[in-house]
Amino acid sequence: MKIRLFILPALVGLALPFLVHAEARADTVFQADQPGYAFACDGQARSFGRLSGATPGAWITFSSPDVGGLLPGTADWSGGLSMSWQCDPVDAGSTWQVTATTSEGNQVTFSILGVDANAPAQVAAPALDPQPQGDVVFPELLSNAEHPDPVAPPQATPPANLSRFKDLIASCGVRQWMVCYDMGKHYLKATGADYRLNIGDLIWEERPLWASYEYWLRTKVAEAKAEAATVPSDQSKVIPFSSGWQGYDANGLNDWHFALGHFSFNVSGDLWVGPADSSGDRPVQLRYRTTMYDVYDFGGREFGWAKELATAGWAAEYYVWAEGDTITKSATMNDLDPESLGLEW
Repeated sequence: MKIRLFILPALVGLALPFLVHAEARADTVFQADQPGYAFACDGQARSFGRLSGATPGAWITFSSPDVGGLLPGTADWSGGLSMSWQCDPVDAGSTWQVTATTSEGNQVTFSILGVDANAPAQVAAPALDPQPQGDVVFPELLSNAEHPDPVAPPQATPPANLSRFKDLIASCGVRQWMVCYDMGKHYLKATGADYRLNIGDLIWEERPLWASYEYWLRTKVAEAKAEAATVPSDQSKVIPFSSGWQGYDANGLNDWHFALGHFSFNVSGDLWVGPADSSGDRPVQLRYRTTMYDVYDFGGREFGWAKELATAGWAAEYYVWAEGDTITKSATMNDLDPESLGLEW
């Protein structure tokens, strides 16, 4: 086994003047540039790391419980010292703990791992993301999303527009607009509890909304497929996608206009792409879910007068939610055609 050594910097004779005049900086820390080093044991002495944070010209000694004969060195003008090491092929697999100590008493400990210089380079295992399972999670609301006002304590006197609002929801019932009727009744319960809608009924009866969902689904799946094409052929990856929260106006003279008016919708999910098979094609799994949310309140001009019911505590604003099932489809990259996807829920 050859002697392991630290090479002294050139012009050691300049160390004494530095020691006389140099002052340590209070904002520096004596340290090694890494906590541990890998060093190829081929019998050659080579530089492998550097110390920093010492006083310029400081004397730095080295000690180790694993090996002796380590040569000292002198910190250069920047307070650093480049280090060298030497080990034979028989030392591959050994680890040496080394402590460097400055003449001011500062210390740092690091390790050196001897490796076989002739060993073939290790190839990293391909990244293999598993296929996602379960439901696509409900997307987070935007930081500036609308929220219901807190439930107010009821005032002793009924608000002036209470009867007017009851007549409004009664007219919804007469027209068989049962979502409008039921949500209005829920408003008057003044609990502030969330309200769940059937998203299938909403999409089926609001065909422009259906088209909007389908547009965003096809657009985002196309983007995800384009990214999947860049994944190395021996790897698998999950690529999430989302339309973000989009706005929609139910502005027809129908149940949904009087129940919801303007609300937000989203379609989100992920595309998993697997490693290529012998033909070069790749398996894919598509998952997506349709969602919507709204706040049942009356801040607009058409029914703004109804807000006073909540302000007086005789009603309460609330969240409205709806979500479809998680739709899962399996295909291959060659077969997946985003433009032919039909919306399901």
